[in-house]
Amino acid sequence: MEMIRIDRRTAAALILTARFVLGPLSIACPGFTSRLMLMPPEVNPGTPYFLRLFGGRDLYLGVAALLTPEPTRGQVIGTAAAVDAVDATAALIAGVRGDIPAPAALLAAGAGTMGSLLGLAAAGYGPLARRRPAADLSGSDPLVVDRANGDRATRSRS
Repeated sequence: MEMIRIDRRTAAALILTARFVLGPLSIACPGFTSRLMLMPPEVNPGTPYFLRLFGGRDLYLGVAALLTPEPTRGQVIGTAAAVDAVDATAALIAGVRGDIPAPAALLAAGAGTMGSLLGLAAAGYGPLARRRPAADLSGSDPLVVDRANGDRATRSRS
């Protein structure tokens, strides 16, 4: 089975949409977001406070990416992938320790992992990133960057 691959622009649009939906929703309606994430505030009354923090952070990460000029926007989104990876790890640890219910831990870990993968794809890295086939190297771009060693090499004109 072939893995789904997406282009950088689509990956950026998906992760930014998630940030601009979950961020404000977590700030404005933390009780609703808490239930959506399978962690009702009745179980832990401090959850709405932490969701507001999470929402503010997500909103900031989205705004920072939009304020960055297009050539480097993918890099900013890709850097935020580390934040999403930490979220996924924290969710798994909390689930294993019993700090949050197992279904909530799996949902949060899955969301963090997907956010991380989309962020990496927006930067052109990771398993979801679409790679240009060698046949496309005859395009109008004068240079190719070899990511394996960081060298710049001129494209061959065949």
